[in-house]
Amino acid sequence: MAACAAVGAVASVGTVTFAITAAGFTATGIAASSLGSWLMSVMAPVSPGGLVAILQSIGVLGLSTAGKVVTAASGGSVLAAACKKMKCG
Repeated sequence: MAACAAVGAVASVGTVTFAITAAGFTATGIAASSLGSWLMSVMAPVSPGGLVAILQSIGVLGLSTAGKVVTAASGGSVLAAACKKMKCG
């Protein structure tokens, strides 16, 4: 069970960061013709501290330490629960 939680914790941090970048929130700005650019146009005007601003900040800087902790804890808990339910650990 602990191994499942550890794998879930590590995988979730990388997956969240990858997904945000894949959605178009990149280190150089929001990519044209991406989900991020669509979201930005739908939510215009973009407010500081809003969803688009937070996702862009993660795209540029990555997850903060607190963000990594929360994401890892969530991912670890979800995978540990799934392993327990499937009786694989």
